[in-house]
This record gives sequence, structure tokens and C-alpha cells, in this order.
Amino acid sequence: MQSQILNLLLDLQSEFNLTYIFISHNLAVVEHMATRVAVMYLGRIVEEAEANEFFSNPMHPYSKALLKSILMPQPGLGIPETDLGAAYPNPIEPPPGCTFHPRCPAVIEKCRAVPPRPTLIGRAKVECHLYENVTPMRMSMIKRSGSWTHTHPAGVSR
Repeated sequence: MQSQILNLLLDLQSEFNLTYIFISHNLAVVEHMATRVAVMYLGRIVEEAEANEFFSNPMHPYSKALLKSILMPQPGLGIPETDLGAAYPNPIEPPPGCTFHPRCPAVIEKCRAVPPRPTLIGRAKVECHLYENVTPMRMSMIKRSGSWTHTHPAGVSR
């Protein structure tokens, strides 16, 4: 039933040139429906990108963790490890600096004190200190590596 409704929405979108703002926690549905994706953490958009770029090369550590957390329908795989820990910050009293820093596997000292500003990278936007002053050449190296564990955007090996 859900897939029929989603496909109907896509058909109507195509036929009448409609635009949707589609909000969901189901990333498979988002990937099926969206042309652009915005990821929010504690009420702030931390990443925005074309859907195909987002799903192939997420930038923000929270976006990476979300995609890592997708359960696979294969017996024996268990629950994916996201490296986020179990503690969540209080949304009424968010931590100083980047609100994601207490859970971030790629945290740097600046994250603890200074809120990140949106950084435009191509047609994508990310709020993360790790991407400040990233040159196009450095960004292509980051995208090729595809992993925080191999290449840190700020140039630090992890």
C-alpha cells in the first residue's frame, strides 16, 4: 500500500510539475522520492545535497551515521555500529559549539566551542568545521576515500 501511494505521488509530481517537501525517517523512502535531501540534527539542517550525491557521498558525520545505521535484511548481520554512543544531548539545553560534537566520531576541539557555519561545497551545503577551507582537490580526495576512518576532511589521518 505504501509503495502504491508513493508511486502515485511521483506520477502526480511528474504530470503536474509539482514540488513536495517530504519529511521522513525512512531513508529508503527518501532515496526513492527525493531529488534533494536535507538532514536535521536537533532542529538544524546539518547537510543538504542532491539525493544521488547524498546517498553516495554523505559529508556530515551525522549523515554518515544515519546511512550506516540502515538495517540490512540479511540474517546474522545484527545491528549496525554507528559509533555515536548511547547518550543524546538535551534539545532544550543543547551543548555549546556544534550540537553534534558529544556524539561525533570525528570531533575536533573547535567543535566543542564554536557553532559551525554552512559551507557550500559544489551544490551541497554542510554545517561542519571539518569542511571549512576545504579545497576542491582535497574534497575530491575525501570523496574517493569515502570514509572518515581513512581520510579526515581537515587533513588529519584517523
